[in-house]
Amino acid sequence: MRRWPPWPKATLGWDPQPGLARLHLLTGKPELAQRGLERALEEADWTLRERRGQLLCLLVRAAVMAGDAERAREALQTLHADPQMLANEALKAMHCGAQAELALHDGEIKLAANKLRHAVRHWREVSSPVGEV
Repeated sequence: MRRWPPWPKATLGWDPQPGLARLHLLTGKPELAQRGLERALEEADWTLRERRGQLLCLLVRAAVMAGDAERAREALQTLHADPQMLANEALKAMHCGAQAELALHDGEIKLAANKLRHAVRHWREVSSPVGEV
């Protein structure tokens, strides 16, 4: 049985995460996104360790979309435990967006709106025209 991706990551030089997870989220496959992100978080590869904050933010979104709110909460707790994972404005924006996803799932509309406003502010700090996917 072949595993995804069908080529070894060394062939192209990088692990496909987190981009592949974004693609799965955009195409309505949150379970695939969550599985790929969980695998990436277990890897010892330094390129993935460097992107751990980004992977966890995306994992929150994927888990919420897949109906696994408990896993989303665990990923947020991991982010809160290590502030270095949110060391720049783009990561802070992603984090606020992830918090908003979970708050919306929990029916906390005001909190979700507040977190989205914070995300927009952080994205503006890095002059991002669109924010994160």
